[in-house]
Amino acid sequence: MDKQKNTLELTNRGLRTNNKNIYDCQNNVCNKSTVTIDIDVGTTPMMILCPSCRKYSYSRFYPDVAQNLTPTHEWYYPTKEVIWQLINNELETFKKDCRKHPRKFFTRRKYISQNFLSHWKKGGLFLRPIFSLINIDLG
Repeated sequence: MDKQKNTLELTNRGLRTNNKNIYDCQNNVCNKSTVTIDIDVGTTPMMILCPSCRKYSYSRFYPDVAQNLTPTHEWYYPTKEVIWQLINNELETFKKDCRKHPRKFFTRRKYISQNFLSHWKKGGLFLRPIFSLINIDLG
């Protein structure tokens, strides 16, 4: 997919970079919010898994989000190579969960690959933590 053509099409639909959004966790125990920023033009999902408790967090849909907030995660449009790496990582994680039921892995493998590729081809962005905000002590 040609990234410039895709960016132009999405920009024409009103999507742009540097928008901040908040996803609110629906778990009453966790109740945390995740601030995100779009570093590429594209589409984002209305819900994600909460980075803290892995329950669903729902989008506030951008308009009412204060743009002075510091994001902890970013939405980006990956290259084709990164897409395959993401698919393989997802499959490896799922494979570990399916050791007791190997058939489950083979049916799920096709589903994961198709969903990742379909989302990417339609201009879908992928979420990652902003590592520059993480304080790492290497000493």
